[in-house]
Amino acid sequence: MEFPLWGKVVLWVGVAFVFFLNLWYTPYAVLVAWAVPRFWDRWHRHLEVMEELVYLLGEKRERGHEEVRVSSDSLE
Repeated sequence: MEFPLWGKVVLWVGVAFVFFLNLWYTPYAVLVAWAVPRFWDRWHRHLEVMEELVYLLGEKRERGHEEVRVSSDSLE
């Protein structure tokens, strides 16, 4: 799910307000307006990948695959 366009507009309009209210906070407002959509998109991509992994793990267990654990002793 991509960050909504209206949300980006609200964030960048907020940057303009911050610019006129307090010039010193403008870099922070720009950073927030730039970073929030990126983190949002990354988080949702992460959730989609985790959902796929859970689905694939469930399919493996339904087929009867057992989990194979390798101990550190067997690697020597």
